[in-house]
Amino acid sequence: MDLNFKFDAKFENASVESQFVLKILNWTDSKHLGNIEGQNDLMTFLHDQGLPVSAPLKSRMGQRTVLRGFDHPDYRERDSPPKYAVRIFPFLPGRLLKVLAPQPDVYFQVGKFAGMLTKCLEKFPSNRALQERVDRWDLAHLSKSRQFLDPLKTTDPEKWRKLSRILDEFESDIYPLLVTLPKAYIHGDLSDSNLIMDDRDVAGLLDFGDAVYSYRVCEIGIAIAKILLREDGDKISLSASWLAGFRTRYPVSENELSLIFPLALGRLAQIYILTRAQVEKLTSENDYLQQLIQPAWDAICQLETITKKTVMKKWNIRL
Repeated sequence: MDLNFKFDAKFENASVESQFVLKILNWTDSKHLGNIEGQNDLMTFLHDQGLPVSAPLKSRMGQRTVLRGFDHPDYRERDSPPKYAVRIFPFLPGRLLKVLAPQPDVYFQVGKFAGMLTKCLEKFPSNRALQERVDRWDLAHLSKSRQFLDPLKTTDPEKWRKLSRILDEFESDIYPLLVTLPKAYIHGDLSDSNLIMDDRDVAGLLDFGDAVYSYRVCEIGIAIAKILLREDGDKISLSASWLAGFRTRYPVSENELSLIFPLALGRLAQIYILTRAQVEKLTSENDYLQQLIQPAWDAICQLETITKKTVMKKWNIRL
């Protein structure tokens, strides 16, 4: 789990203090410095393009990421403590989208921002670290979730059958079309926990830990799935507003439109399966992860009660 600490400090020769965030990456991700630097490149590029993204600051030695060892009770038997990736970012003020009342006009604006982000990322220079990254949270690799599904076969056969059907459909019907579509650099988690708002405008985009080079439409499917995880509001209408906003800033092809529903459903299955497996490995409670599991299952069940045709109509998708 990452740790974030907000603090006030002065630059040399500055007359007033500024606010910053010290981010300590979890030990597992800290081992992949290439991925971290790829994310740093992406954040810096977007910041320089004028988007509300906080770019990591450089140390006096010119490093954007510094590795530091910290004592931890789980590693006392080691000769030396594990190294954690440490970065400092300027603080972005505002309120997280998830704490705001769900309003269609706000989600329309967020969708417009996502479309602008997608357009901007077309100009991002080739980045080997992100292109070569293989991550189980990449929606294109949904099939990798199957290895964590087997325990449910005996403990909860109904869930196992539903989730297996989603994976089966992805492998037989969705993936063959997906691989024919354009690839792009994507943020990978445009959720309401990663978007900072100033009234109705996006004032900040956080957490590039899932950034990857994948199929462009996956960005849309992931964002729609995260809206469906909300516990309040008309989630189908909110996602429709988001998609409408996105399409005002970036064109979506007919083939991409046809995959949004199954990709959103696939992401919900991915969240349920991988988060459940992660929680079972933990030795202590993790409220953030626990809070994802049931809403993901509820959203899957909700989509099963609504026909795909009905949802596509609300999303103004006519194929």
